[in-house]
Amino acid sequence: VCFFEVPVDAYEKSLKNVKVVIDAGHGGSDSGAVANGYKEKNMTLKIVQAAKSYFDDDPDIKVYYTRLSDTYPSLTERSDLANEVGADRFYSVHINSAGSSATGTETLYNSKGYKSSTGLTSYSWSATIHPYIRSATGFTNRGLVNRTGLAVLRHTKTSSTLTEIGFISNKSEAKKMNSNLTNYGKAVYNSTKASFSKNPTGR
Repeated sequence: VCFFEVPVDAYEKSLKNVKVVIDAGHGGSDSGAVANGYKEKNMTLKIVQAAKSYFDDDPDIKVYYTRLSDTYPSLTERSDLANEVGADRFYSVHINSAGSSATGTETLYNSKGYKSSTGLTSYSWSATIHPYIRSATGFTNRGLVNRTGLAVLRHTKTSSTLTEIGFISNKSEAKKMNSNLTNYGKAVYNSTKASFSKNPTGR
């Protein structure tokens, strides 16, 4: 199965010592959550595309993307990509949905998941990125949430995290998210950079 719409070299950085897989949740026939005139798959894609603009200028991180357009890689393909390239981190970007009054940013980790080659846990990776995302949104801090059943957090054989930016089901929050997707992309980049600075691979 091919994970890329173009040759892999077009999605990689060329130099680097550390590797991260960035995953825009949903895509293609899977719209994800839909509410208030917005689709989760479009928001996550724009966030990741914005993050890419920052990663492209960073010579220190090799980045692989599960998708950079409106396609749908299966959950297995997303995990398999990280496993096949030997990623040091896996970072999945999502938008939450619940009742119309639900609000806030949360980051999911798997207490039973794999660690990175240097022993970094899913919790520690998530704890590093969460403040960056929450600060970028300004939404209620819902903190870190242990989710052992999510496929990408269960099958990715390295430190993995899944951030829920905010609630598409909340009208005001959805509108604010749609206006700030580039800022969230920058936060994805900054939080990843911070994690590698705090927990270097030793390569």
